[in-house]
Amino acid sequence: MISSLGRIVRTDVFTKQELDGLVAFHSTPSGQAFNSKQPVVQEKMMAVMMPLVIQGQQEAQQQMRTFVTELRTRYGTHSGEMPPSAAPSAPPKP
Repeated sequence: MISSLGRIVRTDVFTKQELDGLVAFHSTPSGQAFNSKQPVVQEKMMAVMMPLVIQGQQEAQQQMRTFVTELRTRYGTHSGEMPPSAAPSAPPKP
């Protein structure tokens, strides 16, 4: 089932001519080398990307802490509840 879903996605993205070209490329020694080296490429990309992802998460967490602190300072609440003026109002009754 997964392979048939992959086929549907690929045929939705690539033209027949592009798919034929990919098949031809992957049949060549260069294409076979490309395929066999993909796990190494992915491993190296993960090693490069993970520190960036972690840094981005840490920055986002710090921004969220700063934002929450600013809200608490502005509205004077520490309980985690929204002040009445910031809380969403109830929908009107029919």
